Amino acid sequence: MQKYWRLLSFACLFLPSLARSELLKEFELGHQLADEFNSAVTTNRLYGIAHFRYDQELSKSSIDNFSLNFALRGWLASGNDSEATLRAASGAFITERLKIQLGFQEIPWGETFGVYIADIVNPHDLRDPLFNELSWIRLPVFALNTQIFLNSLTLQGIFTPFARNLLLPKQGSTFDVFTPQLPGAQLQDPSGASLSDFPAQSEYGGKANYLFDFGLDLAFLYYHHENRNPVYEIQSTAPKVIIAPVQLPIDTYGMTFSQALGSYVFRGDLIYNLNEPQGSSTLATHTLANEFQMILGSDVTYDTGWTIGAQYHLNSLPNDLKQWASFRVQKAILHDRVELSAFAFVGIDSTDLWIQPKVSWSIISSLNLSIRADILSNLSGLYGYESPGVLDLIQGKSRVFTWLSYKF
Repeated sequence: MQKYWRLLSFACLFLPSLARSELLKEFELGHQLADEFNSAVTTNRLYGIAHFRYDQELSKSSIDNFSLNFALRGWLASGNDSEATLRAASGAFITERLKIQLGFQEIPWGETFGVYIADIVNPHDLRDPLFNELSWIRLPVFALNTQIFLNSLTLQGIFTPFARNLLLPKQGSTFDVFTPQLPGAQLQDPSGASLSDFPAQSEYGGKANYLFDFGLDLAFLYYHHENRNPVYEIQSTAPKVIIAPVQLPIDTYGMTFSQALGSYVFRGDLIYNLNEPQGSSTLATHTLANEFQMILGSDVTYDTGWTIGAQYHLNSLPNDLKQWASFRVQKAILHDRVELSAFAFVGIDSTDLWIQPKVSWSIISSLNLSIRADILSNLSGLYGYESPGVLDLIQGKSRVFTWLSYKF
């Protein structure tokens, strides 16, 4: 832990000498606390973020701009949960028609909110499956990211030489749902595994994006990557039960779009995963199946300041089809110092129900406090649905989450 903070201190002293007046610096300190309604603490951590960006115009060169991006995040928590992670370390050369970026970075794809089926370049940190802040849960990958700008057409190619694994709940953590059901079992942690433990050595693909004159932003994508869905199986039964995650290379094809029409925005993500591993409720050996996922939705912003969004979700497997609806409402009040919002994820043909109300208060320009609740319930008592959904294993984890942050 100490060596990471030494690295941060060195960066704080060294980078300004390179950047001089072109260096942009941002720091953030904060605290996150999550309490289950039954008084169990799921998160309690102090954190700090340091972000540096150096931009240099090169007017006498064929390269218009050169930039360096570096970010480090660390947190202090009880037990062995403290950590420091590199969030960004990349350099980019930019011209009018070309951008080449190399290093650790986040590469966002997708148009929808709440559930991010097209955000596949960066694996996600799923140790807390209810924490869906993309800037926190995306895991930066070391990649060569090339973009070619041809007027309304943008072509993007990505190559990641070494695949990065999902971060999944550790044994004994709040969201470890397997070992309590199998006392004595060992839950493997893929974050500490070597590359030889998983067959995919590289990930690659790209996206073609076209912006039409009438406002339609349409993209087609392909990516070869490790599966982004958490799958577990029992790999050893005697003398010790070992529950291991399954991460295999798959191919994903997809399309995303967004279209603004006045105060309305229509959006959608459509994804087709080939030979994706699928788990079972008994943790038996995984199977492979082609999966189609779709999210279609719309947002509308009213003159009163309210923004309301609704989405339809569909997951289709050869022997299974599930549907959900999600909703989002937002409004800023008190001269934009307070924002009220709520997100809901509801199973149409399953028991899933997740409601997340949230209040964010800008106490001063750089100090913010947000309070949210994650309310998980079961729809079977209301509408008669008995089919388990994707949230079935974490029912009972309802909680309150407070987040205080100071940026300077």
